[in-house]
Amino acid sequence: MFSTSTEYKKNITVTVVEDSKAVRSLIVHLLVLKDFPVTEFEFPQQAFEHLVQHPPRILITDFNMPVINGLELVRMCQEKQIEMRTILVTSFGDKDTLLNAIHAQIDYFVEKPFDSNSFYLALDKVVELVQVELDNESLIEELSFKNRELKEQMLRLKSIFSGLNEAILLLNKNGTIEYLNEMCCIYFDKNTSDLINLDINQILPISNVHEAFSNEQGEIELNYTKKDNLTLILSCKYSKFTILGKVKYLVSLSDISNIRQRQEFLEEKSDILEAEINQRTKDLTFAKEEAERANASKSEFLANMSHELRTPMHAMISFTHLILKRCHLIRETDVRDKIKDFASSLELSGERLLVLLNNLLDMAKLESGQSNFNPKNQTIIKLIDQGIAELSMLGSEKNIRIKRISDDDISPWYDFPLVLQVLINLLSNAIKFSPEDSEIQVGFHKSFEKIGKRDADSKYEVLNIDVIDSGIGIPESELRLVFDKFTQSTATKTGAGGTGLGLSICKELITLHYGKIFAKNNPKHGTTFTFYIPIHKPHWCKL
Repeated sequence: MFSTSTEYKKNITVTVVEDSKAVRSLIVHLLVLKDFPVTEFEFPQQAFEHLVQHPPRILITDFNMPVINGLELVRMCQEKQIEMRTILVTSFGDKDTLLNAIHAQIDYFVEKPFDSNSFYLALDKVVELVQVELDNESLIEELSFKNRELKEQMLRLKSIFSGLNEAILLLNKNGTIEYLNEMCCIYFDKNTSDLINLDINQILPISNVHEAFSNEQGEIELNYTKKDNLTLILSCKYSKFTILGKVKYLVSLSDISNIRQRQEFLEEKSDILEAEINQRTKDLTFAKEEAERANASKSEFLANMSHELRTPMHAMISFTHLILKRCHLIRETDVRDKIKDFASSLELSGERLLVLLNNLLDMAKLESGQSNFNPKNQTIIKLIDQGIAELSMLGSEKNIRIKRISDDDISPWYDFPLVLQVLINLLSNAIKFSPEDSEIQVGFHKSFEKIGKRDADSKYEVLNIDVIDSGIGIPESELRLVFDKFTQSTATKTGAGGTGLGLSICKELITLHYGKIFAKNNPKHGTTFTFYIPIHKPHWCKL
């Protein structure tokens, strides 16, 4: 009994009208025990005035009261259209009273004397009725709110649709037009009244709505011919949805005739451009092949000429050495000194020219792919120590010490003579551009880097070799340019000089190993040249 929640009881107000104080107190007590809000009255006249202003959910009234009895009070309330549930408390159980009570739509009787069980039984029955009413009122209120919300949404949608430059149609499941915006009248040259309730196939080439709008949403193109025989290309976008169990189609139409014309124009231009690009590609391919053939011929010519020029150059240098060796045999001092100066200049120029020829020959071999490349895993310490040994005499002329600063015995994958050539070139440059009484350090360490042009996202274990000098340094903007052919740093063009091919040959030799060479300036002074080579043979290398 009384499963009614406390929240519900707050909404179920009760008014008690009983002239007997004892009975009234008992009824109020029983109601308060169940948490019902209660208002009590001794006289029906006072109660009626209150009921008109504050009608309760339940009225509990005594039948036998002076001046106005309980049934008369109920009828007075009914005349004022006060809706409430009633319980009649009476000590008379005669047939006339019962019939009058039924006629007055009394909901339940409680006979005096009564106990709490009989009272709560009557109250429980009436509360059930009130709960149904409350539920219905809540549902009606919710439905009313939903209806208002739906109407507001429809008004907003209509307002939005009316301002669009697209024709908007709302169709039922059979394709009948239920709503349209003003743009539809412009598209179809008809009034709204002429279009409403019209089947869509009467104005557009859509024979079957279900087939044309088969998906939940989509887009199709339609051709529509107007009264002036102007044919429009319409983009028809549709969306299928359900309102209150009824299938609807929301359709938007937009004129894309100009877009299609521009597309056709662009496609035509694209075909012309594609033909021109193909022709240009053919021309460029032919020019590239011609350039490659010319470059191959140039490389072959340089290789042959360098080889042919080195023989007479060796002879000239040998004869110069012989002249310098025999100068002491000339008696005249002035003549001897002049001949010695001339021979020394000739020797220096000849050696510089021989270096240039050797560099040209090396570059030609690399470009023509004739360079011997035989890499294998071998110790790096042996290579560094040999390079230091070969350049130690040149360094001693300026009192420059060359020192290896790493001791780990690591065996990377490389060609010994080619990497030795790179190291000697870097050490030679370091000696050339370092001040007297300084130190050059050679170190190495492992890291993981990208190698070659394959596996762009993969990194391999490599060995980095560093040649660290304390020379004049290189401007930051030129650190990458010094590896280009015939390019020298502006800081070294005037001073020690050079051909501008040494570092580019180093770059080609390291690239042959799938490695990389680069330079960076030291924090205080000097430059560090670093190149790395793979520790292991790359899995995709076919050598």
